[in-house]
Amino acid sequence: MSTRAVIFKVLASGEVRGVYCHCDGGLDCVGAILNLAYHDPAKVDQLLALGDLLALGMEVKAGPRLPIYEHVIAYHRDYGEPWHDTRYSSYDELYHKLTATGAFWLIDYVYVMKLDQTGHYQWYVAEHQPNDSGKYQAPRLLREAIAERIEQEQAGENDA
Repeated sequence: MSTRAVIFKVLASGEVRGVYCHCDGGLDCVGAILNLAYHDPAKVDQLLALGDLLALGMEVKAGPRLPIYEHVIAYHRDYGEPWHDTRYSSYDELYHKLTATGAFWLIDYVYVMKLDQTGHYQWYVAEHQPNDSGKYQAPRLLREAIAERIEQEQAGENDA
């Protein structure tokens, strides 16, 4: 079974645009790749222009499908499937969908690039709550979520 994710960016207009990513959407894969390779908002725009993704890679440009995670694999560009993206009029509308409606109930992780209080783009992540309520934990900085996961894994190894 895949760990599904969606990747969004809040545009200067306030509109939110995003794509679905089918494979390996967790913090240890999609989260890590976004954190390492997608700091440039223009590169994120190139990614979103591809439409929905089978897998996220370090490079947006087309390339060999193996090794996986080196290049993005996009349904439209690489397989000729119909092009899809998702849009919301605002971040508030997206956040309402996450927390109140259960609209993303099959999606495990929601990643959002948006401006922070200092005017710099940052990645945020909202994880699906484990109780299958269809709701998500409050979005938090991606780099902090990754650091916390690493600490948890290291503590688990030390306990073993």
